[in-house]
Amino acid sequence: SLPAFLGLAVLVGLVILGGMVGYVYIDWRNDYWVVTNRRIVHVDELILIRKKRDETPLPSVTQVQYERHGIAAAILDFGDLEVETFTGNIGMRNMPNPMNIKGEIQEEVEKLQARERAAGRKGIRDDLEKRIISNELVEVAPPQEEEPPPRVKVSFGVFRYFFPKLVDVQGDAIIWRKHWIVLWRKEAWSTLLILAGLLAFLNWYNG
Repeated sequence: SLPAFLGLAVLVGLVILGGMVGYVYIDWRNDYWVVTNRRIVHVDELILIRKKRDETPLPSVTQVQYERHGIAAAILDFGDLEVETFTGNIGMRNMPNPMNIKGEIQEEVEKLQARERAAGRKGIRDDLEKRIISNELVEVAPPQEEEPPPRVKVSFGVFRYFFPKLVDVQGDAIIWRKHWIVLWRKEAWSTLLILAGLLAFLNWYNG
């Protein structure tokens, strides 16, 4: 009958819309930035579809700038960052609290530069001591192997998987996801259609 067909059509539509909402959510969740004490990492992953990972060493960062666009960005505190490096610019879009992210990146760059200066001074002292003691020519030390990037544990249990933090500190790594407003912009109409369809289906089912 026609009512049964309409009810089935609404149910199929709800399943399709639900799948679209789930796809957009997972795409948002698995798109994040990680700042460690050595590098900036961008991870963009969608299960069985794509997996992208870009890394930028902190020593190559020269400047960090940010800006907010519009009243909503100022009220909700999100904006875009441009990380300038020797090899080009990195764009971090729709990030929460961009001023704080800028400060964190600059702080990590300054810490790394301080460590490198300290290591350089220590190397000079060690070389001088060797020359004084053994009166031998200074040998150039082989370059140290760079440590592999840390494996960041992104989620904590089922609840944290579905409701991740926008800012998550894990040891020496800080994880940032795009602001919730990005997800809401993409999901708003689909969510409203799902609610309307669900109400229509329940009304048909109970009628």
